[in-house]
Amino acid sequence: MAEHSAENWFEKISAEKKTLTKEEFDVVLKNTLHLERSTSGKFLDRIFELFDKNKNGQVKPSEFANGFKVLTSNDVAQKLELLFKFFDIDGDGKINVDEFKQVAHSLWKNKSAQQNLDFKIDESLYADHERYADKFFSEADTNKDKFVDFSEFKVIYPKYAWKAQTTTIANQTGGHADAFAILEGGKIMKRVGKAEFEFYKKVPTHYPYMKPFIPDASNVEERDGKPYVTMGDLTYGLKKPCVLDIKVGTTTSGEDAPPEKREAMRKKDEKSTTVSLGLRFTGMKVYREDKDGFEKFGKDWGKDIKDDTFVSSLKLFFDNGKEIRNDVIKAFLPKLDALLEFFNKNTHLRFYSSSILFLYDGDKSNPEVRLKMIDFAHVFEIKDSGKDEGYLIGLNNLIKFMKQIADEKKS
Repeated sequence: MAEHSAENWFEKISAEKKTLTKEEFDVVLKNTLHLERSTSGKFLDRIFELFDKNKNGQVKPSEFANGFKVLTSNDVAQKLELLFKFFDIDGDGKINVDEFKQVAHSLWKNKSAQQNLDFKIDESLYADHERYADKFFSEADTNKDKFVDFSEFKVIYPKYAWKAQTTTIANQTGGHADAFAILEGGKIMKRVGKAEFEFYKKVPTHYPYMKPFIPDASNVEERDGKPYVTMGDLTYGLKKPCVLDIKVGTTTSGEDAPPEKREAMRKKDEKSTTVSLGLRFTGMKVYREDKDGFEKFGKDWGKDIKDDTFVSSLKLFFDNGKEIRNDVIKAFLPKLDALLEFFNKNTHLRFYSSSILFLYDGDKSNPEVRLKMIDFAHVFEIKDSGKDEGYLIGLNNLIKFMKQIADEKKS
């Protein structure tokens, strides 16, 4: 993202007046988004209009900062609304194909603008921007009224978003590239694999005991032959969502994996903390009060963690830069104890490469914590009367480590 670059250009040009005229605003966007008035005039006018909140023909630092803050934030709902307004050049509440072609022309082969606006175009698949726009519209305009309204836009958007293509309900902490759409009322519609689709279908009738521990799936359906699950957005209502994704179990290889894949997965697991601890970090993001922003840790970070650094790495999730959130640890422990009680009795299912998702609000005024199991592509019914021993090893270690961090805080 070029957020800091844009802010620097704003400060440079508005050093004396502390505001920008439309012409000066053009200079900022030319140097940060590579948008030229000769090819993007109406698009530039629309962006300026949306940043100029008080409609006085000038953009103040606060207006500029607020606009870029939305574009670079993790609040997908806010970003969607602003992006839709950008594309709706005439401001009538819907996008027609000509408007979208103007935007596509501005973004065509312009990766800087695409990344900053979080809207990806794979030019190699299309002859020109007009054909691309026609293809986008044919998919997005589901009711065929020759317009794309906001409800249609937010469903199609994940297919084109830079970030949404590599995001999961873990709010960009890790996971596979499962596209999802943000729905109203705190719901998301997530595309899943066939095995996970079948798992969710069976929950109401075969696995009702799983309901307290997994996301609430309100709808399981196929669309155009592709499996989707509509479920609760676990970050919904959190002002500053802190999210941790930990794989649980001593192996990530499912029982149906062919021998060569199982061996490859075993070697991979042995290089991480999966075999030794039954746990592996997939990713996390934490709100830091001292930085007034989020700190993110991805898959590569998780792969480098060893047994002797696992607890200190886990501790980072509860560290807001000013204190260790012992209140959050205490709130999570009863939820983990309930999950442990279930797995101590569970003789029905074994979970491979499944995760536990931890969520809390970095805004300390909200004491709520959320904990759910996710990722069910490799779930198998137990046929040997045993238990999921690999999961139990990881879960017991996780509880032990969290209690250890809480005890450190006391001393």
